[in-house]
Formats: sequence, C-alpha cells, structure tokens
Amino acid sequence: MNFSAVRSDTFEGFAHGFLMGGVWGFVTPSTSKTFYGSLAEVPLAILFRGPDAPRPLPFSTPRSVLPSALAFGGICAASSFFFSASSWMRQSKDGTSSLWSFAGVAGYAAFWFSGSPQRVLLHHTGLSAALISTMLYGVLKEDIDV
Repeated sequence: MNFSAVRSDTFEGFAHGFLMGGVWGFVTPSTSKTFYGSLAEVPLAILFRGPDAPRPLPFSTPRSVLPSALAFGGICAASSFFFSASSWMRQSKDGTSSLWSFAGVAGYAAFWFSGSPQRVLLHHTGLSAALISTMLYGVLKEDIDV
C-alpha cells in the first residue's frame, strides 16, 4: 500500500458517502428548514411534540440533499482516510486500524458538527471546493501532462 492508495480509498469513501447522504437527505423528513436544525432534531422528539406542532413531510426538501450528501461524504472520507493511513503506516489491515479510524471520525465529527452553524457551513464549503478542484484537475490533467 502507498499514499496513492490512501488517496484513492479516501475519494472512494467520499463518493459512497456522498451518494448515501444524498439519498438520506431526500427521504428523511425534517420539520427544520436548515441542515443544522435537522442535525439537532432527535427522531423520537417528533413523536412527543404535541398536536399543534408541525409534522414533517414524507420526503425532505431538495434543498437538504446537498448538505446531507456533503456531511455523509465528509464522514465517510474521513473514515476511509484514517483507516487507510493507519493501515499504510502500520503495514497491516486489522482491528487496530479500525479503532484508529473510529477515533479519527469521532474527532472529525465532533470538531465540524458540534460547533456553530458557521462551522458546518465552512465544512460544506471546503468539501465543495475540494470536490470541484478534484474534478477540474481530472479534466485538465491530460492537458497538463502533454
């Protein structure tokens, strides 16, 4: 395993998480109009709101698809990165690498998602910029190498 494999695993984890998060964002109902508000909702709280509280729609709004996709993509990319990097440094894929991955994802999620809405927005902006720059590099790489 080399660093190129770590990058590849990280991007593959992001792609899987991005797709899962997009589906999650579309089919998960929420009474909140913002992604940060929907993170704060506890699913059981919907049952105990009372008769006058607004009920969630069967599907979420299309506006929440991209933020959910970026959140899931970031978490899955962090998981893949920490697992691959610890496997590469230790030269073995075992349970210890999984524990390092779990610890890394816990720290990643605690830093980005337990703060303010501005921190979540900064996370999503950074991931969007990284995704767009990666796609541009892939498109322009052939022109650069010639």
